[in-house]
Amino acid sequence: CSEKLNKLLFLCLWMLNKIRVEEAEKFSKVFGKDKYVTNPFYLAFNGFYETKNKELLLYERDELFQNDFPFIVFPKKEKNMIRAVATHCTKEEVDRITSKKLQIRTMQAHGKEYYYKTKDLIEMKGKNFSSFRKQVHKFEKEQDYRILNDYSREKIISFIRYWEKGQKEKNDLFDLSLDYSIFCVENKDKIKGEWIFIEINDKLAGYSLSCKLNKNYWVGVHQKVNYSYRGLGKFLMYKRALMHSEIPYFTLGTEAKDKGIGIFKDSLHPFKKEERYFIITE
Repeated sequence: CSEKLNKLLFLCLWMLNKIRVEEAEKFSKVFGKDKYVTNPFYLAFNGFYETKNKELLLYERDELFQNDFPFIVFPKKEKNMIRAVATHCTKEEVDRITSKKLQIRTMQAHGKEYYYKTKDLIEMKGKNFSSFRKQVHKFEKEQDYRILNDYSREKIISFIRYWEKGQKEKNDLFDLSLDYSIFCVENKDKIKGEWIFIEINDKLAGYSLSCKLNKNYWVGVHQKVNYSYRGLGKFLMYKRALMHSEIPYFTLGTEAKDKGIGIFKDSLHPFKKEERYFIITE
C-alpha cells in the first residue's frame, strides 16, 4: 500500500511543475487578486502549476495531507472544474461552480481570511483602535529601538529559533509554518518584499515581512516578535501600514487553526472576514 502511494505521489509530481523562486513573482502577478496564498513567497514555498485544456492552473501541496495537491485558485474553464479538489475557495468561486450547474460533493469551511483597511492602522482613529493606538505610542515612548530594512540571515534564523522555543501551543501546522518562515528568510534577496527589523539593545527584537499583491492589496506575509516587549507586534503592524500607505487594503491570511493568531488578528479590527472552503466537485 505504501509503495502504491509513493508511486501515485511520484506521478502527481511528474505531471505538476514546482514553482521556482525566480518564477514566483510572475505567478503572483497572474493569480494575485486578494488571497494570501497567491503571494510570491508562499507560491515559491508551496506552489505548483500545470497547463490543462489551455488554462494555467495553480495548486499547492496540501498542508496536512502531503500526497494531495488541491487547487488554490479555482479553474475558470468548465472542463477543469469537473471532479476537482480545491482549497482556500472563496464564496465567489463557489458561486461560479454552482452557476455551471456542477455538483459539489464535499464543501467544508476551514478558516476565515482577515482583511483590513490600510488607513485604519495608519490613522488609529476611534474607540475601536484605542488599545492599538495606546500600545503603539507606549512602545514608541518607552523603548530605545532602532528600525532597519536589512539584517543578517543567520541572525534572523537564530531569532526564529529563539521565538520557537517560547511557543507553548503548537498545532498541526506549526512545523510547516516554521519552515515557511525560514524559507522566506533564506530567499529574502530573491523575492521582492518589504522587511522591517526592530533592534532593542543591539539585539533583534522582532521583524515583519510584507509584499505588494496588486494596486488594491498588499499581504502581511509573516511577523515574529519577542513578546517581552509589550506593543511591539502592534507597532510593527503600524509601520507595515505606513510602508504600504498607497495601497488601500491588505490581508493577513487565515487564523491557521491557531486561537492566539485569531485573537491578534481580531484585535486589529478587520473590516471583513471571508470564509474559505475545501471543495470536491462531481
